[in-house]
Amino acid sequence: MLSSSSPWVLGIDLGTTNTAAVGFGAGQKNPVSILHGRNQPVIPSVVSLKNPMMPLVGWLAKDMLLTDPLTTIFGWKRFIGRSERSEYVSRYRDRFPFQIHADPGGELGAVVNGQVYSFSRIAAVVLDQVRLQASAALQCDVRDCVITVPAHFANHQRKAVMDAGAQAGLRVLRLINEPTAAALAFGMDQRLETRVLIFDLGGGTFDATVLELTDNIFDVMATRGDGFLGGIDFDRAVQNKLVEHCRSRHGVDPAQDKVVMQRLLSAAENAKVALTGAERHTVHVPMLGHDRRGRPFDLEMTIDREELEQLTAHLVERTLGIVEEMFSTAALTPRDIEHVIMVGGMSRMPLVRRRLQELMGKPPLTHLDPETAIAHGAALVARGEGDLAGMVLLDVLSVPVGLVFPGGRTEFVFETNTRLPARRRVNLPDPQEGRDMVVGVWQGPDITSSERQVLGVVRVPTPLMGSASPRVLEFHMGEGMELNVAFVSPTHRVPLTVEPPARG
Repeated sequence: MLSSSSPWVLGIDLGTTNTAAVGFGAGQKNPVSILHGRNQPVIPSVVSLKNPMMPLVGWLAKDMLLTDPLTTIFGWKRFIGRSERSEYVSRYRDRFPFQIHADPGGELGAVVNGQVYSFSRIAAVVLDQVRLQASAALQCDVRDCVITVPAHFANHQRKAVMDAGAQAGLRVLRLINEPTAAALAFGMDQRLETRVLIFDLGGGTFDATVLELTDNIFDVMATRGDGFLGGIDFDRAVQNKLVEHCRSRHGVDPAQDKVVMQRLLSAAENAKVALTGAERHTVHVPMLGHDRRGRPFDLEMTIDREELEQLTAHLVERTLGIVEEMFSTAALTPRDIEHVIMVGGMSRMPLVRRRLQELMGKPPLTHLDPETAIAHGAALVARGEGDLAGMVLLDVLSVPVGLVFPGGRTEFVFETNTRLPARRRVNLPDPQEGRDMVVGVWQGPDITSSERQVLGVVRVPTPLMGSASPRVLEFHMGEGMELNVAFVSPTHRVPLTVEPPARG
C-alpha cells in the first residue's frame, strides 16, 4: 500500500467520454494511474442525477444511460462555458436526450426534474469523484492538480473548468492544452531535437498541434481543433444505420423514443469498439420494441469494418482537413514533421491511422497509451507545482481575440497562433463628448462566426480620456489565456477590467 505520508499531485485528463488521472508522489520516479474499473484506466465522464442528492459517477452512471437517459448527463464537455445563444448549442442540443438550458445566472446546463444543473457543476461532480478515488487509492488527501483542456478551448470554457475544479475542492495549479500534455509525455527528460504532430481525437473533441522539441524547449508552433468532432459522432453515424434497419425491417421509428435511441447509441458504441480489432460484429439489442403488428422484437444485424469505415469516412476526412488547414496557416507541410503522435480513444480506429499515415507519408507512433498519455503529461507539470521543472513551454493562442469599437469597427488584437504570453497596443478613436467609451471584446475566428464568444466589454471613463493623445488600450494575454487591460496615455497608465457580458 502506498505511504499515506507522501504528498501526491494529479494530472487529470477531463475528457468528453472518459476521464483519466495520473499521480506523482514525492520521490516517485514513475507516475501511477489512479482510476481503474472494468479493466480500463479511466472512468466515464457521466453523471446520473436520478437522485440529485446522491449522484452516481463513472461506470455506474454510464449503466444508467440505458434506463434513465433523461437524468443521466454525458457529453457535457461540448457545452461547458458556452452561451445558450451560440449557434453550436442550437445545432447540437437536440442530439441529447436530456434538455439543455441556461440557469438563472446564464450558465448552460442540463435540466433534471425542472432544475438546471450547470455543466461546470456536472464537471465538478466528476472531478470530485477523481479526488475521492485518488485520495482513497493513495491514502492521503490529494488536492493539487493540473487539468488538461482542448487546445481550441476559449477563455470562458477554460474558466468554467477552473471553476469546476474549485467546486470539487481541488487546487488547480494550472490548465494545460491536451496536445501539449501529450507532447510532454512523449518528450519529457529525453532532450530531443524534433518536430512532432500531435493528433488528438477523443470522445467529443479533436485537436491537431505541431510542436518543435529542442533540448528542454517545447515550442508550440500551431494548433487547430473542433469542439464537435469525436467518438460520439462516430457512434451516431452507426446509430443512424441501426435506426434505418429498424424502420425498414420492423416498420418502427426508434427516433420517437429517447430510451430506445440511447440503447441504440450504446450498441453503436460497442460495435465501433469491437470493429477496432475484429472484421465483423453482430449487434444484438434484445426487446427493443414492438413491430407494426404489435409483436416484440430484438434488433440483430451484422456490421463489418468496411461498412463502419464507409459510415464514418466523412468524419475522418474532417480531421485531416483540420490538419491541412493548420499546416497552411503555419506555412508547414507534412515533410516538415518528423514524428506523428496519436492520442485519444478514437485514434485506435484503423481507418484513422491509415488515412493519417497516407496524409503524412509516415506511420504514426502508437507507443503512448491513448487513454492516459495526456493525464501523464499533466502529472509531469503538476509534479513541478505547475512549473515544468527546467523544461520551457512556449505555447500559442488557438482562438483569436478581437475588438469591436463604437460605430461597429472591428479588428483582431491577438491573431491565431500568437505566441503566449503576448502584449498588444491598440489606438482608440476620438471619444464622444460626455460619454464613456465602450470597447467590446470577443473571441473566435470572426465576429459573425457561430463559434464567436463575447468575453465582455472594456469601459474607458470619459475623465480618463481627457485631451491627451494618443490614447491606447494595452492588452496582455497570459500563458493561461488570462486577459488584462490597461489604458495608456502620455500621462496615465490605468488598469481596467473586462466586464462580463450581460446575461440573457
